[in-house]
Amino acid sequence: MWDDELRACAVDPGGEPERIAQRVHKEGLTLEAILVTHGHFDHVEGVRGLAEATGATVYCSPRSNRFLTGAEGCSATGFPVPGSTARRFKMVADGDQLRVGSLAVKVIATPGHTPGDVTYDIEGNLFPGDLIFYRSVGRTDFPEAILPSFLRR
Repeated sequence: MWDDELRACAVDPGGEPERIAQRVHKEGLTLEAILVTHGHFDHVEGVRGLAEATGATVYCSPRSNRFLTGAEGCSATGFPVPGSTARRFKMVADGDQLRVGSLAVKVIATPGHTPGDVTYDIEGNLFPGDLIFYRSVGRTDFPEAILPSFLRR
């Protein structure tokens, strides 16, 4: 998403960072932020390349940061994701308010699919990662997932 002055954010660049960076350049955007909803590989594999290509700040919860820095593999698969060398990481928590250009971004903690899940509310548009799926809810069968109390037995 981007504002009228072409200051942009990307949410969960799961792959093809070169393609995303090309689109940013083609549109004349300045990518200021990479917003990560959670640390699964299909949401973060492109973070390193996109951050290196654009210099954007990476925002994530502290529980997702460990996957982004290459300290350990994705909790869903155990496979490592490319550790990011981004110079700027900022940790977010429930209720935080961010600005990307003139865009207002609110952080909402939504643990479940992973303990570190966050949803980003960008100008009334919700980016919930894998909290919900089309006609379903996010998977809670992965290691570290948090089951709602009514499902625990």
